[in-house]
Amino acid sequence: MPSRRRRRRKPSPAKRAADALKYNAGHRRLRADLIAVLIPGTPCPQDFPGGIVCGKPMHAGQELHLGHTRDGSGYLGLVHALCNDRAAQLWRQYRRTGTIRAVPPPKGRRLW
Repeated sequence: MPSRRRRRRKPSPAKRAADALKYNAGHRRLRADLIAVLIPGTPCPQDFPGGIVCGKPMHAGQELHLGHTRDGSGYLGLVHALCNDRAAQLWRQYRRTGTIRAVPPPKGRRLW
């Protein structure tokens, strides 16, 4: 039986416009430049609430994001896309409630 894949919902026009301002050409260029000079096996620097850091190796073939610092004022550097998304969920939850509760990994994404 073929597996059923979930389709990602298309972002709204307002979300796309906001992302275009936030993740402009300079952001995309910096990410591409960092991927070009990435040393295979470099540990992921993404930090999570509670002082946990990913630390798993990154490679150019993986989906990588340009991670932001907690306050959003700068960049952490390249991080796994999955780590970036989970950290955003956890930090948002932590700021809202003051507690950390386990967040399941997004569906359709493979863990290492």
